[in-house]
Amino acid sequence: MIIDKASLTGPESFFVFNQAFNIAGGCGRTPATVKGREWRIEGIRLLLKGDNLLDLLHRQQDCLLEVVVNKELLPGLFADAFAHRMHVVAGLEDFQAGTLENCRVMDIDGIATIVSMGTNKCTWKSRVYTLPETTTISSAAWELATSRRTPDDSFRYSVKLYHSATAQSGTPLENELPLADQLPPGKLRRADGLNATDVRRLQIEFSADVLNDSYIHELHTRFEGEGHSKFMDASFGRPLLRAVNLLERVPSAYQFHSLNEIMVKCTSTTFLPASSPPTVFTGLLKLPARLTHSEVQNGSYEYIELRASNALSSCEAFLVGHEVIEAT
Repeated sequence: MIIDKASLTGPESFFVFNQAFNIAGGCGRTPATVKGREWRIEGIRLLLKGDNLLDLLHRQQDCLLEVVVNKELLPGLFADAFAHRMHVVAGLEDFQAGTLENCRVMDIDGIATIVSMGTNKCTWKSRVYTLPETTTISSAAWELATSRRTPDDSFRYSVKLYHSATAQSGTPLENELPLADQLPPGKLRRADGLNATDVRRLQIEFSADVLNDSYIHELHTRFEGEGHSKFMDASFGRPLLRAVNLLERVPSAYQFHSLNEIMVKCTSTTFLPASSPPTVFTGLLKLPARLTHSEVQNGSYEYIELRASNALSSCEAFLVGHEVIEAT
């Protein structure tokens, strides 16, 4: 139930650096939103000043202005939503294209899932994927079908990323990067700060030591005459892996090296004075984003950060949008 909606206003909506509204040469960041409040951002109102802004219309070597939108893209995994591309290995096609040992692929609650066949160790190794060009994998997160409240003595699992800088098929993947090593189901399902560079080909390996089995029931429909069907295949197993997500760092769409690039993303732009050379620029930088409450983990939470170069003599900015207050 939404109980209130109001425009963002006041000092809280401004970006502040060293207790000053001028963030040129520094950066400003929004505070963490409290539970029950959500910021629905439409854009950032900019006020930029310089001795001669015509010089900044040309692309600069250093970044002139950058906006970072830090979002919880996956449970517990925070990253800039406009500066990352996500590679998802999941689904029936991906799972069956790999090799399965002591496990199989089943439809659990409508989602393709790797399921162990009894106890002992089971392993799934994906096929080798070749990317169009070398890239950097910065983070990873995976989804298990089992709740994090599952007892730790039920199973332990490991996730590994094998990668290579060469695109030639058939050659071994010389780099091995452990993402998880014998973790119980209750641990966080992510790996930060990987910085795996020069990745051109990659392969994922998932293994689990299943100690306690569980009952599962997968339904298949087989028609036996008009209006009749039969449900079958009830067995024992442990539902395990559903997806592995790899985050690739890419150039941000909100990293500007010139005033001309900023103008493309802005509406209602104005240069002052009208006579040359202009020293003041105003505009509304379009930025659709939502900031919601999230538990701070290792200093990470959902925020918007604005970084401004000292090529500007002054940079003042505030958020344009609404704050929605909901009953909890």
